[in-house]
Amino acid sequence: MTTTSSSVVTVGCKLPAGIYMQGYKMETTQEPVSGGGFRDVPIAVPHGPRVKINGNAAPQGSVPHGLTDGGYVLTHNVPKETADAWMAANKDSDMVRNKLIIVNEKPESVAAQSRNNHSVLSGLERLNVGSKSEQGRTVPADPRWPRSNNANVSAIATADEK
Repeated sequence: MTTTSSSVVTVGCKLPAGIYMQGYKMETTQEPVSGGGFRDVPIAVPHGPRVKINGNAAPQGSVPHGLTDGGYVLTHNVPKETADAWMAANKDSDMVRNKLIIVNEKPESVAAQSRNNHSVLSGLERLNVGSKSEQGRTVPADPRWPRSNNANVSAIATADEK
């Protein structure tokens, strides 16, 4: 299958594992009903190609292929019909609303959007194990790091950090 430049898009993904994009169409099927008989029910049936969208995960100390300045990994030549159908079906999901998945026909536009969204976090990044000073005490730099609810209990620190 040969695709023209107008029928493909570039997708930027900030999720570590990436995703699969696939369109679905609704069909009607019958299911059995208690007491006998059948009823019509709509079901979603896969439609079109299933496309792997690369994520930004990589082994510690290495950089994933296609990484942009904003932390997104670009997947080029995604069929436009598939990407549009997937984006429409998932428009209310957190990954679309929070701009963890971005789509555009021009790769340079996706790269520009990724630079603008560099502060967007998925919550799935590696923990920052460093610390920072906050109100005269040392606290973890990463807000996801567990901390005590008791103000009299300080963060665990080594002898060198005290």
